[in-house]
Amino acid sequence: MPGVIAASFSPGPPEILWHYASAAGLNGIVESKTLWASDTLRMTDPREYSYSREMLLRVIDRMKMNPASPHESWMLEFARIIAETPTGPTVYAACTSEAGDLRSQWDVFAESGTGFAIGLDRRVLYEAAAEQGYSLFPVIYDVTTQEAHFEKAVREVAELAPTLEVEMGRGPQMTLLLAVAFCYPLAFVKNHRFVEEREWRLMRLEAKLEEAQEPKVRETATRYEEVSIDCRATSETALTHVVAGPHAGTRSVKLARQLLNRCGLVGVPVTHSALV
Repeated sequence: MPGVIAASFSPGPPEILWHYASAAGLNGIVESKTLWASDTLRMTDPREYSYSREMLLRVIDRMKMNPASPHESWMLEFARIIAETPTGPTVYAACTSEAGDLRSQWDVFAESGTGFAIGLDRRVLYEAAAEQGYSLFPVIYDVTTQEAHFEKAVREVAELAPTLEVEMGRGPQMTLLLAVAFCYPLAFVKNHRFVEEREWRLMRLEAKLEEAQEPKVRETATRYEEVSIDCRATSETALTHVVAGPHAGTRSVKLARQLLNRCGLVGVPVTHSALV
């Protein structure tokens, strides 16, 4: 199942995705050619995950009124346990946006507009991510689509359940697989109030907990790992553009250009936000 999930991808626009960062963040990303992917169970804002769990519980309550099969009833009970449990298989996520000059993103992620938006070629980013076991997905904001997303997850797992039960029994391996099947879809969903962000996420599922490496921890105690934005197969970098925030000064723009030149990204343009 994780292999099927990792192969999923929603094609189409945009060609460029944007990652907002402080000046220090830009420096780190350009020098390391990586983004930080955080553990979604330990995001700085806990509402990132609580909303999707609440949505899943609503879908479970509605589906329980008319389950399609005994296995679906069982899956609904298991999905409820996942939705009500604050732990589970780890999903790492790094966030980007379709919008490269959005005031709310400047304010929250780029030091009140003094930072930068880093433009990333979506095709190269997708290929680089796939090399590292990451996938690239658009976040779902529409409530109706979110409900359909969770209903589909429950029904797909319920259809597989008889075969899985024969092969594994109802033991720890089966439990982990089902936890994986329900934890991963939770990371696709976000409150519709944030729809203007038009977020896309790089995501990786740590399905085998006993084999997981000890994750890095930054100053906020958020678990994270680094994701390269360079594609090894083609030797391309996804970094194609840098936009200085609306409150970034001329010196900041000059330093950004010097940074890019020093790191071999001479042709990458640095422009200024159009916001006043």
